[in-house]
Amino acid sequence: MRILIFTFQLFIALGFVTTLSGQRFQCDGQLLVATTDGESTTIYRPRSAPFVPPFFSGVMKYTGGNFDALGFNSKDNFIYAVEQNTNAIVRLKRNSSYEVVGNVGIVNTLKSNAGDCTPEGLFLCHDYELHQILVFDVVDAFALLERVDLFWDPTYENSGTFRTRLFDFAIDPNEPTVAYAYQGRAEHEDLAPAETRGFLLKINLDFNSPNLGMVTPVESVNSFSHLGAILFSSDSGLFGYGTPAAGLNPPQNTLYSISTANGKASQVLTKSPAAVLSDGCSCPFSFQFTNALPVTGMFCNNDKDNFIVTISNNSYIDLTGVTLKDTLPEGMIIDGISETFSGDIEAGTGVGTGMLIINDLLIPAKTKLVITIKVNSIDAIVGPNGNQVYLENMPFPFEGNVVSDDPFTEAPIGDPSTVFVVARELTDVTWEVIPPNDCILANDGKIVVSSPQFFLGQEFEIRLRNKKGWEETTAFVEIDQSNSFTVDSLVPGDYQVFYVRSVNENCSLALKDTTVLLEPPNDQLTLEVSSNSSICEGESLLLDSEISPEGNIRWTGPLLFGSETPDPIFENTEADRTGEYKAVAKYGFCTQTKFLDVDVKPTVNLSVAGDSVYCERDSLLLIAAGEGDSLKYSWTGPNNISQLDSMLLVPNLISEQAGYYEVIADNGACSDTAGIEVELLPTPWLSLEDIVMTDFCGTVILVPEITGDSDVSYRWLPEEGLSCSDCLTPQLQPIVNNNYQLRVQNEYLCTDSAKVNIVLDKETLVHTPNIFRPSSTVGNTHYSLFPGCVVTYIHKLSIYDRWGGRVFNDEAAGSDETIGFWDGNVKGKKVNSGVYIWIAKVELVDGSIQYLSGDVTVL
Repeated sequence: MRILIFTFQLFIALGFVTTLSGQRFQCDGQLLVATTDGESTTIYRPRSAPFVPPFFSGVMKYTGGNFDALGFNSKDNFIYAVEQNTNAIVRLKRNSSYEVVGNVGIVNTLKSNAGDCTPEGLFLCHDYELHQILVFDVVDAFALLERVDLFWDPTYENSGTFRTRLFDFAIDPNEPTVAYAYQGRAEHEDLAPAETRGFLLKINLDFNSPNLGMVTPVESVNSFSHLGAILFSSDSGLFGYGTPAAGLNPPQNTLYSISTANGKASQVLTKSPAAVLSDGCSCPFSFQFTNALPVTGMFCNNDKDNFIVTISNNSYIDLTGVTLKDTLPEGMIIDGISETFSGDIEAGTGVGTGMLIINDLLIPAKTKLVITIKVNSIDAIVGPNGNQVYLENMPFPFEGNVVSDDPFTEAPIGDPSTVFVVARELTDVTWEVIPPNDCILANDGKIVVSSPQFFLGQEFEIRLRNKKGWEETTAFVEIDQSNSFTVDSLVPGDYQVFYVRSVNENCSLALKDTTVLLEPPNDQLTLEVSSNSSICEGESLLLDSEISPEGNIRWTGPLLFGSETPDPIFENTEADRTGEYKAVAKYGFCTQTKFLDVDVKPTVNLSVAGDSVYCERDSLLLIAAGEGDSLKYSWTGPNNISQLDSMLLVPNLISEQAGYYEVIADNGACSDTAGIEVELLPTPWLSLEDIVMTDFCGTVILVPEITGDSDVSYRWLPEEGLSCSDCLTPQLQPIVNNNYQLRVQNEYLCTDSAKVNIVLDKETLVHTPNIFRPSSTVGNTHYSLFPGCVVTYIHKLSIYDRWGGRVFNDEAAGSDETIGFWDGNVKGKKVNSGVYIWIAKVELVDGSIQYLSGDVTVL
């Protein structure tokens, strides 16, 4: 049982108040979840936050403790458990410590996962090897009181000794002689018999019954396959913590609400904490006594609201003959009381008074009693007002007096409830500030406050706080004929009027904006400041000031600079002195403040990066860099070159541009010069026809021209289709590549390159007449194709009339066959005169296929 359930709301703990109260848990009926990793045990509780689903949050961790079979004991408000792998029973405390209560001598190791405590304070745990529930006294003197044998209800189909492994059981708070458990659904011998797997079980714990230890199946529960914890909440609801996953010990991460009537289970919380081993317990016999006052507060007069007293008795004891006493804060009276209780209001208390006493109050078991007290503020004291309600003559086990708890705080249980009484806001207020007349004798300042809510002759206690020094001033004033009061003899300061109270009433007045600035006559003091900025790093920085009529000055600035010298001097100034300087002059209460921007420029330390040797027609790139921001650069060089930039780019260098290049950098106060000597190397010039058109009937030779430095090496790319790749004039083979590039390089590694595109002259791929006369004795008497030099052979020739009809077609099976000619006849008959279209498929020397077309006129 690894779930421990507590609702950390405000509640009244069962048990005695002792010096161990800080170590005891509170019996509030909420759910706690406990998980163990074999080395330590952590307890979680449900929490909620705005805009997020409820979740479990860790509250206690028992380092070095591996516990199971947990049960909350309402007799002493401790949690008892079995320490795993030992025979020890331990007591868990709220301060994350634990102690061994005693050892069980009948076994060397307790085999127990299930446990709980009875209302009488006994601790019970189930040993799954003994098949017994062991009963211990843990509150008084540790002792094993009884060993309860478990057996199946003979009226059910299961019979004999109950050997099923229990992971937890929980005692019914409404019927303490009955405990509920769950038989897991996994097909494992520890969870036999199979007939009742997945059932809710009821265990007879009536020690006066002959059926003590009898286990009766209740209902099949189908929402999950494993529960590590069974427990009851303060409203007697049954809960379980487990998982729908299969197996004997699957990871558990889901809280269920379970009906004891029909076994229906509903998910409440999911996802975490996730653990293979879990357990849970609660204290459902809780008693909660709260007093909820208006969280928004009340005005000190003419305001009504409700004080709500709630008594939740979840014990199984009817509380009779109880006396409830409540005394309201001063200046408040009872305006009404809800008739929701059984009891007698004592004469002289109740409506129209500031006290409520209810005698013979009845608080039935398992009920929640809500008493609403309607409260009217007549003349309440402004500020926090405490209110505590008392229950007297409480029977056992609540002997003595019980105090109410504030439900809106997480303070210790039993803290008084608080209602914040606020003053009536003083509206339509005007302020008049009369400053002092002199810088030195500046104690004659005045503040005049006026409002139509003031009446002639009213007396008020006024409290002011000067935020400059936090000195407080109290003044007793009387409202004059102009509905005003005056606070005088004030020195300059930032005043806050935080208290305006009638001398004859509790109820005060509140000011929405109470801050008043009473300034000295600062215009009687003048201050002027200046400097010699901007300067270069290493020079002297001078700060100057002029004060009139007189006074003291304090300078502050960068690098934690501070000086009371009117005209400070910095020798050999660093660039870090750049920034804003503040000068504050004081003369008595008068002050003048001036700000001065100082700029100390860093040394430029100019440098130039770039190559110093170039080939002709290269692009020169030089980059200047100096220290500091806002640098301006100016380049000069050969052939009247100039540039205003940190980077100098000169494309296509010529011989006249060799020489010295210089740059100057300036930041407005500092400058520096740098340069570089640039050398130009001779470079060959290469020219080559862009396009060479050929039908390859003759030899094609690429002939470039080289000027300048002709002592160069040659490199043609690609090499395929050329007679040579490192010569000047290679011979070109037919149609191998369409593009060639020549690169030349001299002894200085200066290069030039050029490209040529080889274009096949398709106009001369084939020769053919464009007109013929079939019956003529002269001229063209038939039509045929004559291949050019680059054509290997003609695959096919087709001729069509203008309607698309084919009039001639011939094909060659290989290069050794030739295409025939057309004599102008179709099927032995002459065609009509006209224009005919021809289409031919030809193969070139490189193996590529070309489709050619044209027209021919037949006469």
